[in-house]
Order: sequence, then C-alpha cells, then structure tokens
Amino acid sequence: MADQLCHLNDLSRYSLICPGSDTSTYHFYQRFYLKYDCPFHVDMETATMDQVLPMVRHNLGIGFYSEMLASESIARKEVYQIHLVEPVPDRVISLIEDTSRPQRTAVRELIRMITAGTPTG
Repeated sequence: MADQLCHLNDLSRYSLICPGSDTSTYHFYQRFYLKYDCPFHVDMETATMDQVLPMVRHNLGIGFYSEMLASESIARKEVYQIHLVEPVPDRVISLIEDTSRPQRTAVRELIRMITAGTPTG
C-alpha cells in the first residue's frame, strides 16, 4: 500500500487515528472525506496532533500527519507514507499581530517560522 497510489475510500478498512471531534483538524478531514463521498470513522481520538505519529508508529492505525514532521520516521521506516489519488487540501494559518507593541524574540521567531515559505509571508 505504501508504494502505490490509493484512493481515500481504500483507507476506510483501516483504523483511523485523528485528533478529537472538538478540533478543527477533525472537521478539516471530515470535510475532506465528505468531498469524496467516503465514510469518515475515527477509531482512536487523540488530544493533540503530536500524539498521532507515535500511535501510528506503534501500529495502532493510520493517520494524517505533516510529511515534514514525519520525515525522520519515514526515513527510518518506522512509518510508511500512503500516497493518495485525491489531493489533501492545504491548511490555512491566519496570523494576527499587534504592530503597535514591541515583539519579543520568541514572537518574532514564531512569526518567521509560520511565514517561512508562504507566498504571502
């Protein structure tokens, strides 16, 4: 499965790990599945996105996770990337800042990280 293209619907037979139903991530993927008329059944809910990768690594199911953040685990073959026919939509992060107040170094670094590589950043 990891070396071939899969349809989103093919994933329905596997346990899905996702942040809880009270999160925007849950609703993001729920809409993604709905767009392609696929059943969206989460078998294991996590409190945070950071918990998805360790659960996948321990073979508890499959989950959506940033390729960049999972790259080391993929390289070590602890997890495998599933390539989908259906493109996963990009996520949007909105940043609002108060430019009338001085910014601490940590805030500037966070803004730099968020805006790095973005077309508008």
